[in-house]
Amino acid sequence: MSVPGSPDDESTTPTDDTTVIDDAAAHTISLTKTEDSEPTPTKVSLTKPIVVDDAPGEVTVERAGIEAATVDVEQEDPRYAVTGTAPTGPQYAVTAIAPTGPQYMPTQEASTADFGAYQPHGYTPSGPIPLGGRQFDGPPSYPGYPQSGYPQSGYPQSGRPPRNPVKLMLIGVIVLCVVALVIGGVLWWKTSRSDAGQPPLAGQLTKEFPTAPGAAWTYGIGSATSFVSTDSYLSMYMVPGAIHDDTSLVTMAQNNGTGARNVVGVTASGGHWEYTNGMKGCANAVLKHRVACYGDNRIVILDATNGQEVQSFATQVSIGGLAFDGESVYVRSNTPTLTVTKYSQSGDVKWSKSYSESADPASTSGDSATFFATPAFVVAIYTGSMIVASTADGHEFLNRGGSTSTSLLSDGSVVLQASSRASQTDGPVIVVRPDGSVVQLAGHMGISADVSSPHFGDSVFVDGKPMTVSTRSSSWSTTPSAKPSTVPLATDSTVVVGADDKLTAVDPATGASRWSVDANSRTSTAVTDGKNLIFSKADGSVSAVALMSGQQAWSIPSATVGMTGSDYATSTSVYALGDTLVTMTGTQITGFAPTGGTAFAPGATTRNNGSGDSYVTRCGSAPTFTPEQFTSATGGLIIRMKVTATCPDGDVLSGAQTRITVKDGSNLVASGYFNFSGTPLALPRSDSSSGGSRSVDLTFGPGSFYRLPDTLGSTSSNGTSTAGGTTYLVECERGTEAATQAPAPDASIGAAASATGPAPAPGVDTDVSTDDALRRQANADRSFILSNLNNRWVAQLSSKRPGLVAEGKTWTNADILNEFLALRLRFNDVRLLWSDEWPVFSYQGWWVTVAAATFPGPDAANSWCPQQGFDPAHCFAKFISSTAGPDNSTRYWH
Repeated sequence: MSVPGSPDDESTTPTDDTTVIDDAAAHTISLTKTEDSEPTPTKVSLTKPIVVDDAPGEVTVERAGIEAATVDVEQEDPRYAVTGTAPTGPQYAVTAIAPTGPQYMPTQEASTADFGAYQPHGYTPSGPIPLGGRQFDGPPSYPGYPQSGYPQSGYPQSGRPPRNPVKLMLIGVIVLCVVALVIGGVLWWKTSRSDAGQPPLAGQLTKEFPTAPGAAWTYGIGSATSFVSTDSYLSMYMVPGAIHDDTSLVTMAQNNGTGARNVVGVTASGGHWEYTNGMKGCANAVLKHRVACYGDNRIVILDATNGQEVQSFATQVSIGGLAFDGESVYVRSNTPTLTVTKYSQSGDVKWSKSYSESADPASTSGDSATFFATPAFVVAIYTGSMIVASTADGHEFLNRGGSTSTSLLSDGSVVLQASSRASQTDGPVIVVRPDGSVVQLAGHMGISADVSSPHFGDSVFVDGKPMTVSTRSSSWSTTPSAKPSTVPLATDSTVVVGADDKLTAVDPATGASRWSVDANSRTSTAVTDGKNLIFSKADGSVSAVALMSGQQAWSIPSATVGMTGSDYATSTSVYALGDTLVTMTGTQITGFAPTGGTAFAPGATTRNNGSGDSYVTRCGSAPTFTPEQFTSATGGLIIRMKVTATCPDGDVLSGAQTRITVKDGSNLVASGYFNFSGTPLALPRSDSSSGGSRSVDLTFGPGSFYRLPDTLGSTSSNGTSTAGGTTYLVECERGTEAATQAPAPDASIGAAASATGPAPAPGVDTDVSTDDALRRQANADRSFILSNLNNRWVAQLSSKRPGLVAEGKTWTNADILNEFLALRLRFNDVRLLWSDEWPVFSYQGWWVTVAAATFPGPDAANSWCPQQGFDPAHCFAKFISSTAGPDNSTRYWH
């Protein structure tokens, strides 16, 4: 049997050099790069033509995370092979998309099913026949009627359609457009990434936390007493602390009963490890994902991601402190004089130097010390003397009295604070450049910012004011504090200073205060995601405030981060591990996953693509969907939604399988998957004229919706209904998304999307929902039938009950509902009856579908059936009455 529309000519048969995609699934061909020194896109070509079901498919080049884009092409091979220019690299691929349109929808022929027991009038039935006549055992096979599974229009069906000459002519144009879009996309990407201040700064969270995150993982102290600093001097006083890079955090777990200390590590993803081989402390940094720790005359280098030993070796000297620069380790021994020894990671001694005490050391407590290394320097501060020596050979750059307060600039310069015991004075501030030169800045106290933009990269906050090292001057006329304990952030848009139990944001140009919030005096840590400043408070809770306004964005209760009220859980520290926010108390480490998209530089309130165009960023929480209007059309149920972003920066949905489920109480209205990957759905910012909302028409096709407008809200004369005060619950499961931002939409222009298929709704009994939908529909149709069809002849199209075995399956409520909805979509006005409520039917428990047109008699009704493409097995005359019995209420035709 031939299928109308299938190819019969030889020209449509694919040859050996044709890539055929019989299942219409996406097919990927990698691009290859050729050398090209000119600043033009690299030439690439497809080595095989692409055919989908023997029809040429559209070709798209996509880059991960960016909208579909491509380049110009020229038609070289008449069998659809194309060449073109495109950006290359593993992130680009050419995808064949199945052709769409009515010309690719094969016409279904009439069903030739054997109806078996369902006999026309005059035959002897093989069992009881309800409804005063016969049952309908399957959807009629007429043009346009959805077949089994009810595929959506536009999906390629079985059979190969003939080639369309116009399609061939358009292939070159299509690919030209696609190619041009790739060039535009790459230019956009390069422009946006090169825009000053847009990428996250070093030390910043790389994703945003616009809303309060939930704990993704926790790690408890276990059998030990408390987490303590890896600095052996601080850990003696049970001071908590940790060192970290962008993937791992390392601390120590101390047992006060035994005195044992174990090295503990956690990763951003929640992995954890514990090294139990008797350590006393560690160097002050995680470098190249490694950490150096020490015990009694023994050094180990651990992989910070898993705690495995990379190297270990014994030393010949007593270890008073350990430093690590990522390549070598340095041991400080304190007797008889301060000595520094450099070791390779395998334990070979590279050099060893002893240093004399400063002639005028600072007044310090006897057990305070600082020891660390950079690629250029090893810095040892002990008993009031500051020693800065070369890591290459140990020669001395600086030796003078000073305190243990130190910090680093972005270029590796070391910031120190000089102090004199003899004169009892502090200052000046000393900066040792990587080349060994020494700069003195007038002032008593100096620190660098934890996170800084390039503008402040060469600035030291001297007595609270940023002083540029190269000019030794400051533009500030005021400062919130002459003795800040920390500067968590210094950028072109805002500077945050910590002092006196407060965090204060100031104008970066003048130092004038903008806002101030209470913070934790016991810990100076604070981090930023570019939008908010995240810090701990005195009660151990974690708070986030907007960088630009100081308004609270969200908070995390102290109990969530492990503040138990014990002696060893009295403060909370916060850390940025890549895109993960990590908190630590004395007894618990907690990781929080981001709730937003990719972060930008701190203080950037307008996301743009480098040319001034406004952008919205993906939110970590789903937007809210509020149904406003319900309409039915041939494509299914259309729900007009008011969609509102839950983050102030708007939102963008870009998942290929975004589930949207609409419920009326516990029962389903609709549930489908939507593909926003090709055309992301952007939602405006909260400060836009629409308040962050946008009107979106969502079409749920056959199989993905359960209710019609006349059972939803208030119905108007045109068949449209509004929510009418009814509250609907809408769930949005975003799925895997690539895009983190999109152009800000014009909220006055609505959007539309159609479901790609039905989606299961977690926790919902589908059978109960479909039974509820059938009963609601029959109730809604009853008044219409009484007013317009009562005591009249109509055409009966179907009768089903749950449990009916027909057409090789056992019918369920869902099958019955889908069949009714398919008929309703075709004829626009069919009605549903429940046989129990109408005495013209002989049996109870059956759902009956009738066309709403009335006829003067049964012969006219039966004449209507073949005119609509029905045969006698699928349509016959039925008399509807609320008072008459089943006798003579059914008339069949031949």
